[in-house]
Order: sequence, then C-alpha cells, then structure tokens
Amino acid sequence: MKVIKNVLFVSLIVATVFAVSCKKTDTSPDNTGLSNLVNGTYSGELKNSQTNLSVPATLDVVVLNDSMISMHCVSAGFDTTMHMMLYENKDSIMMCFTGQDFYNEYGHNLDNHNFCNSKPEGWHSGWEGEHDHWWGDQNNMWSAWNNHMNTQHNQGDQHYGGFNPNNHTCNYSFKVKSGSLTYSETFSGAIK
Repeated sequence: MKVIKNVLFVSLIVATVFAVSCKKTDTSPDNTGLSNLVNGTYSGELKNSQTNLSVPATLDVVVLNDSMISMHCVSAGFDTTMHMMLYENKDSIMMCFTGQDFYNEYGHNLDNHNFCNSKPEGWHSGWEGEHDHWWGDQNNMWSAWNNHMNTQHNQGDQHYGGFNPNNHTCNYSFKVKSGSLTYSETFSGAIK
C-alpha cells in the first residue's frame, strides 16, 4: 500500500511539474485583437437624416471576442444595440453585420472565406477561382476588408461605418425603419 501511495505521489508531482512547465504560445499576428482596439465609451452626436438635427449621444463598445463587438448607442429618443464583426483595413477598422442581421441585410450567410485580420503578403487560400470579380484595392488584395468585400458581398452592397483607432473615433449610420419610411441616425464621436 505504501508503494502505491508513493507512486501516486510521484505521479502527481510529475503531472504538476509538466502542467506548469508547458507554455501556451499565441500564434495570432495581433495578440490585442481588433475588438480591444475600439473598446470603450464614445461621446458624440447623433444626426437624423430626416430632420438634419443633431443631439448628444453615447456609444458604448464592448468586446465579445477578438473580432466581434456589441455597440449600444443612446441619445434622446434613440436606444439600440447591435453586434458587429470587425475587419482590418489599413489604418481603419471596418464593421459589418453578422449572423441573422447579415442575412437580413444582404440575403445570404457569411461563408468560410471570411477573415478579420489581414493575411501576410503571399498568403494563398485557393479561393481566387471562385471570386474572380475583384473590386477592391488590387494592390492590397490580402487585406481583411478587401477579402470580406470580395468573398461575402456583391458590388454595391452598403456598409454603414467604422473606427479610426489612431484618433479613437467612430462613425456609424444606424438604419431606422418607421412604417414604410427608412432613414438614418448617424453617430459621430470620439472615445472619452
């Protein structure tokens, strides 16, 4: 019995040493994630496209994962929350719908050619034959935003805003439906 206890004790020590000595390496190109670059509370104004009037507004951006956020915009008479997917685009971070909201806006679902972080130069996935209608910046064809536009959208599809993480600003036009009328409430602001 004493031998079994000693073997179990030694096994426990070896397992503990092994577990502690293993190091997890993050291989993603950007350990901070796109969402962390835009996370925070933005203060600004909301401009109504019908009345052309602007009112003070707040936009709270919360991280859902490394490339998805929740946006909650509040002002007098306006309160909405949306989940958005983020995409690198040079010095900007662009946004697009996800899930059912993407389907409702564009009439189809996202496919597996969608990525949020730009791929390194020379990266090749083999999908070019399926997507030979390139209408983005052909000199920067591996940017996440150009890939998103070419693999997930038809030419002319609308997008409604994005972030500039360098100056901590956000601009986004929320579509509002009131009966048969559709107008926009456009938020413009900077992080507090």
